[in-house]
Amino acid sequence: MTYSFPLLNLPTAAILHVVKSMDYGEFLNLSFLSKRAKKSIELMNLKCDELSIYIGDFVHMNMSIGTKRMEWKFYYFLKKNIDEDVEEVQDEEEVDEVEADVFALPDNVELLIFDGVSSKAEWYMERLTVKNWIQHFMTIFHFSEIPHLDFSRSSSIFSIEEIKDSMISINKLSVSSDTGFDIDYLLSNFHSKYLHLGLGVFETLKKPENIMIRNYDMLRIYLNRDHPSTIILDDLLLFNSKTIKVCEANWTAKSVNRFIKHWIKGSNPRMELLKLLDFSDRAFIDTDILKDVHFTEVPADQIRWFKNQDEKLIPFEGGKDFYRQDGTKATIYNFGSYENFRCIAMCVWHPHCIHN
Repeated sequence: MTYSFPLLNLPTAAILHVVKSMDYGEFLNLSFLSKRAKKSIELMNLKCDELSIYIGDFVHMNMSIGTKRMEWKFYYFLKKNIDEDVEEVQDEEEVDEVEADVFALPDNVELLIFDGVSSKAEWYMERLTVKNWIQHFMTIFHFSEIPHLDFSRSSSIFSIEEIKDSMISINKLSVSSDTGFDIDYLLSNFHSKYLHLGLGVFETLKKPENIMIRNYDMLRIYLNRDHPSTIILDDLLLFNSKTIKVCEANWTAKSVNRFIKHWIKGSNPRMELLKLLDFSDRAFIDTDILKDVHFTEVPADQIRWFKNQDEKLIPFEGGKDFYRQDGTKATIYNFGSYENFRCIAMCVWHPHCIHN
């Protein structure tokens, strides 16, 4: 078969040699020319180190490959057309009416490439949807899930159903409090291994227990420090995640002590790591946290390595060991209070969490 683009008439090895000398904007353009061109880019075996999709009052994707960082900004109109289109809309009532609608995801994109010092716009492309881009990237950059999807300010201007249809499986989901969405409905449509609820989001949930009982690898919650804690002991006992991080928990030592006693009796069997953080100038007292709990103090200079859900090793020094009724060991770490910030961590030494 003869191609109109001369490069594609070369043997595959020769095409690959040429493509490797291209910059990102050039070979991405090439990948759209034909199936063979796209296959040549695939053979470069480029790996996407990082991919984050942000949906707010606009849509953009950040991608890192090697030393390059690319940002894809999606628009309804390309920049060169924006002024012309704005001039066409003169009636303020018409503008208000348009702003009240739910928009389709934009399908015009601008590519910016960062080299660590500066950025420049490489090219623009029209009429290719977010869904099409994700599917294209999956093939040429060899990934099978979205590492990070972030719903931020005013993202409710877009349809949940269209966003869901555009995505593949999600590793980490972040949600802020000003999305405009019904958060319960949003979370019922998007499932992930990791969930990060931004400041005040948890308080807006109508049925928070639906989130508590899900089997997340990590659940991180930022409570609103201006309100009394909305996560009490009974709530924490429902959590079914491996790693649980609650910021602004405002728990008392008595509450922590009661939780430890419930855990000893068998609660939270999936939990591997618990972190409670809040602002307070009063450090927890170990004797209060571990009241009526048999424990062994570990030398302060003894370092043990904890393997988390990502297979990453976390060093813990000292701490106090205690055991569940089934023989599972846990350690409580009281990091005290520093600049009015205190933290307690409890790690559970399941066999797969122990680094030998």
